[in-house]
Amino acid sequence: GYLGYEVRHVTERLLAEQEHGKVKSRLGPLGNQKDIRASANADKSNPKVPTAAFVFSDKTFVYDHATQVWYLVGVVDNSDENNAEASTLDVMEWIQSTSRRMT
Repeated sequence: GYLGYEVRHVTERLLAEQEHGKVKSRLGPLGNQKDIRASANADKSNPKVPTAAFVFSDKTFVYDHATQVWYLVGVVDNSDENNAEASTLDVMEWIQSTSRRMT
């Protein structure tokens, strides 16, 4: 699934860039893109660079492989009473418009 492979690939690329500078890419034998990590495989990792990267997303898609159902998830910030309703409306609008585009 996405979280198991694609996010891992993006995270590894980001960490390699942080440790070794810009990562060059080339096409692999099957036409898929492969990373050339400049000495990333030969050298030990920098202990000051995290081995995972997490990104906060206030709106996201979630796919349940067991039930084959997509979920749209939105986070509402209601800590500011003046903007809580606007935040809720924004998330609901995103969910509705995205749901229409997915069907």
